[in-house]
Amino acid sequence: MKKSIALIIAVVLALATAVSVFVVSAAEAVEPDELIGTYDLNTGAVYAGGSHTILAAIGENTTIEAITAYMLGAAGKDYNYFFVYAVEADENGNYVITAEYEELGRPDGVKSEVAVPANGYLVCINATDIEDAKDSINVGDIAVFEGFELDTLATLEPLANPLSGVAKVSFYTAKEVDETTDDNTTEDNTTEDANTTEDATTEEPAPSSSSDAPDTGDNGMIVLAVLAVVALAGGFVVIRARG
Repeated sequence: MKKSIALIIAVVLALATAVSVFVVSAAEAVEPDELIGTYDLNTGAVYAGGSHTILAAIGENTTIEAITAYMLGAAGKDYNYFFVYAVEADENGNYVITAEYEELGRPDGVKSEVAVPANGYLVCINATDIEDAKDSINVGDIAVFEGFELDTLATLEPLANPLSGVAKVSFYTAKEVDETTDDNTTEDNTTEDANTTEDATTEEPAPSSSSDAPDTGDNGMIVLAVLAVVALAGGFVVIRARG
């Protein structure tokens, strides 16, 4: 009985390692699609109606109130009349909106304690004359920056605004990019290319004593696996009979 159980285990392990399977790897990625709007940007050193800002963590200053207090050299601001969007870099380098704070006015719109995300920034759009931004910019959209280097924001000195007149942010809807690949298909294509090259360099193929060569693709592997099971099952019956 113990020999029979051991044989069954051996058959299962052999099949598990012998039969090839399809391996499909899927990676979801997004890219900018339709333009929503473009806005000029300033640092937190500017606080005025109609002026938009981008905030980065500077040292231990990570919230809107703390960052603006540092940049203005005065009491921090609560950005109650700004639409604030947290953007974070994804694995493909796109800055995707991961959170939005769109309430306006006090007290509901106070955003003093909103913090910069660990892997991103806060883009703050002043709502003066553009209150429709609340309906057009959403979580999942992509922010594209131009005119400055993002990593310089973390080293700004108080009152500095090197972004004035040059920095912009454009918001886009996101479009999913299909990066699904079939490893087995890639392998088949590689084999086919190799066979094509071999045929091209051989003038006269060697004679064959049989007709077409058997298919050794996935169907062939399945047939071989079935035959292996039958053969091993036959061996199992013989062992039982002799036992």
